[in-house]
Formats: sequence, C-alpha cells, structure tokens
Amino acid sequence: MHFTITVDSHVWEFTASDLLLHNTPDDYWVVLDGKVYDVTLFLDLHPAGRNIIIDNGPDITRGFLGIGHPERAYDYLSDLVLGDFIEDPVQEATTAHRLLYWAPLGLLLGLFVYHCATS
Repeated sequence: MHFTITVDSHVWEFTASDLLLHNTPDDYWVVLDGKVYDVTLFLDLHPAGRNIIIDNGPDITRGFLGIGHPERAYDYLSDLVLGDFIEDPVQEATTAHRLLYWAPLGLLLGLFVYHCATS
C-alpha cells in the first residue's frame, strides 16, 4: 500500500540524513515501503510497545510487512505520512564516484595481466 502526501502540488522527499535528525523517542520518523512517517505520537500507542518500532527502525518495512498488520494499522499510518523516502544524493554521488574510480583501475589491471601473459 502506497501513500503520497502533496501540499500545494509538492511531494515532500526525505533522505536517510533527514531520518537521522528525527531518531529520538520525542521525535521519531520511520520508513515503511518507501514512505516516511512521523510515528512520534504513536510510539506509546503501539500494542506491542514503543521498543518494537525503535528496535526495528528507521526502516521498519520488513518487520511491518512480515507481521501482517490489520487494515486499521494502514488506515492509522495514512494520517502519519510525511512524504517519500529517496536515496541520499551524497550517497549516490559517492557510489558513482567509486565506480568512476574502480573502472579505470580494472582496465589497467587487465592490461597488466595481458602484458604479463604475452611477454
């Protein structure tokens, strides 16, 4: 089940860095199936207690979907959605930078092995 929040035709997007700023019991955000939720007020209302959420967070997708929650849990979550979870642009840039670094190195290593084998 997917939810989207729009305010003035704007879809809010959050990264892992954003979630790190909201990871205390007094201000707690989680990711569930690609959406970000503010579950701060729900922590003490959860039938299994606050620790079940905190111990599984910030990405609670696997734990939530693995348990098989009732439809009312999805209804309640629809009121808590903040927006979409996206990959951190800095993390994506770092990954791209690593690929740019290793590809030429692999090519040089291949040429070196070829040179050694043919000499």
